[in-house]
Amino acid sequence: MPVRNRKVIAHAWSPDGTRLAVEIAKADRRRSKRRGKRHPWPRSVPRNYALFSRRGNRAARRVVLRATRALRRGTSRALTLRDVRIGMERIEERFDEGAASDVLGAVSDALDPWLHAAGFQRIAAVDEVNCG
Repeated sequence: MPVRNRKVIAHAWSPDGTRLAVEIAKADRRRSKRRGKRHPWPRSVPRNYALFSRRGNRAARRVVLRATRALRRGTSRALTLRDVRIGMERIEERFDEGAASDVLGAVSDALDPWLHAAGFQRIAAVDEVNCG
């Protein structure tokens, strides 16, 4: 009777002989190697994202803070960047300069150390956080 990644500790037949009860040892919970080497987490998140208003900068910082929390919880790179794209799209709707390349570059620069610390590849191009 094959058991995946586990060892059969004990077994017993039911009184009518039709079923077998099996006690199985707990499996080792090994993590998959989906990430690279981990690095120390950065200690701060920038406050300026090249937006003209303070409210716009605060909104962009909230997007980055949400992404950093997600990375620390173990969310994948793809889901994190998807949420950043959605957040930047909302900023673009509220503020006219939300999709400017310097704003997206500032957001990318702020996320790079966090992605590196989580063991993921850094952002290669601004298109990864672009909404359009």
